[in-house]
Amino acid sequence: MEAQLSLPFAQVRERLGRLPGPLREHVERVAREAVALARCHGVDPVAADFAALAHDLFRVEPSTTLLDCARSYRIPVDAVRERTPILVHGAVTAEWLRRELGVHDHGILSAVQYHTTGRPGMSPLEMVVFLADKTEPGRQGESPGWDDVREAARHRLEGALLLFLERHVEHLRAQGLPVLDDTSATLAWVRSRRGP
Repeated sequence: MEAQLSLPFAQVRERLGRLPGPLREHVERVAREAVALARCHGVDPVAADFAALAHDLFRVEPSTTLLDCARSYRIPVDAVRERTPILVHGAVTAEWLRRELGVHDHGILSAVQYHTTGRPGMSPLEMVVFLADKTEPGRQGESPGWDDVREAARHRLEGALLLFLERHVEHLRAQGLPVLDDTSATLAWVRSRRGP
């Protein structure tokens, strides 16, 4: 309960209320899924709820706004992110939470920042938010095989992360789309933890 009192839920919910209805509904489903996964895996459900509610607060900002915020916050923007600014929305949101709302919990900030691509060394909280975002019930049928990733996440976070990333990378390659370096590195990391 103490963590809940120190996190700025009201400010996040106020900004969340300004998002378009379908995105707001997605975020609410992600939060419910994140809390459920957190409880399955002994992760702080308050931290999972907060990170999930905050993860897409900058998702619909115009590309120029995202890039301007990234530069203002000194977030590195590589060529891929320059061409596809939506990829910085997690980092921009995390930095906004830190600077504007005074959130200093590294786990929460990292879960928000890396919810799109993942990163090597993901914490259980980061995996919870990442997987909740990818497998919330509104995404059923969106991509082949995501429903069993959602079920796997209830039992083993790393196993579900590996299953999702392998399918995601395969799907991107089949579509002729690039795989982000962060995503490739995350996949390599989770594979290395599984052993040969």
